[in-house]
Amino acid sequence: MMIQKISDTYLDNTQVVLSNELTKKGVGTILENGFSASQEKYDFFSLVNQGDSQAEFDELLILAKEFQERTKRPILVHLRLGDVTPYTLLDFIEKTRKLGLQNFLVLSGDKRVNEQGFYTVEDLLRALRKELGGRVTLAATVNPADPTAVEKVESRQSAGADFLISQISFDSQPLMDLKKELEQDGLKVQLVAGMLNQPTIGQIQWVEKTFGLRVPLAYKENPKKVNRTVEKSLQIAGFSAFHFFTLPNF
Repeated sequence: MMIQKISDTYLDNTQVVLSNELTKKGVGTILENGFSASQEKYDFFSLVNQGDSQAEFDELLILAKEFQERTKRPILVHLRLGDVTPYTLLDFIEKTRKLGLQNFLVLSGDKRVNEQGFYTVEDLLRALRKELGGRVTLAATVNPADPTAVEKVESRQSAGADFLISQISFDSQPLMDLKKELEQDGLKVQLVAGMLNQPTIGQIQWVEKTFGLRVPLAYKENPKKVNRTVEKSLQIAGFSAFHFFTLPNF
């Protein structure tokens, strides 16, 4: 059974769509035990890519294939700039075609740097879209607090991204402001709100230390309550797609 592209099945703004980020360990748990009650609500999933070698990347692609075949739900494979080069692009395309993988989240990445790889997210998006046309769904990320966020969204959409996932939303305002600016500029872009699911104080502290993100004091004081408020505010503002990141448990 060929899993449909995410952009063909979801993200049409007519219904709320939920997705969840999984690690390799999380995928393994689902393959062994099936979905938990809380995971059943997700329409599609994404697969974190943290390997350092080609062998680890190949294993990740096979795991994604197994997940889709067993669960019958699409998975968005995280694809970093160092995972493919202009010289290996066609081999990558053929490999993923045989595995039935059609959905990719293009990221800059920092674990597998390849001097022969693509220089920017836009470069890789453009190359994939040129070779594959509309046969795949391509996504990218955006930081709503970045002063150049509007330009980033426009350049990544022009390069071939079907939708963009925001960084974790600790406050609804930056994402709402970005949506408004895009609309004022006449840009029709599918923005997916990045969220946490039942965040803990330990996770918030880890995010601040690891990623250097600024978390509002109100969120840190009551993360679960404020997280629900942020999600509700975004829904009221017209956001219909939410992607829930996975963090270590503390």
